[in-house]
Amino acid sequence: MTPSLPSGGRKKPKSLPFHWPEREYWESEVKFHPERKWRFDFCYPALKIAVEQEGGVWVGGRHTSGAGFVKDMEKYNAAGALGWRIFRFTPWQMKSGEASTFMRNVLEGKG
Repeated sequence: MTPSLPSGGRKKPKSLPFHWPEREYWESEVKFHPERKWRFDFCYPALKIAVEQEGGVWVGGRHTSGAGFVKDMEKYNAAGALGWRIFRFTPWQMKSGEASTFMRNVLEGKG
C-alpha cells in the first residue's frame, strides 16, 4: 500500500499507456504540496517520482510561454525541495512508448 499524500482522495491513472512500467502503482492528478493546489499529472507516491506531460510544445502552449514556463519552474522546484523526482515528457513521447521505456529504466536503476 502506498503512503497517503496531503491530497486526501487519490485517483488511479486513466491515461497512462498500457505498457507503462508498474502501472498499478501510479496515480493521476495527485496534489503533492501541503499549501499550494499544484498537482502532478502522474506520480508513483511510494518512490516520490512524478511525471508531467508537457503539451503545446510546438504550438506555443502554456508550458512554453514565458509566464507558464516560470510557473512550471516554481512548481518543479518546490516539488524537488520536498524530495520528488520529476520527469517531463511530450504527449508524443507518452504515446510512442519512449516515456515508458525511459521510466522503466529509471525504476530498474538504469536511468
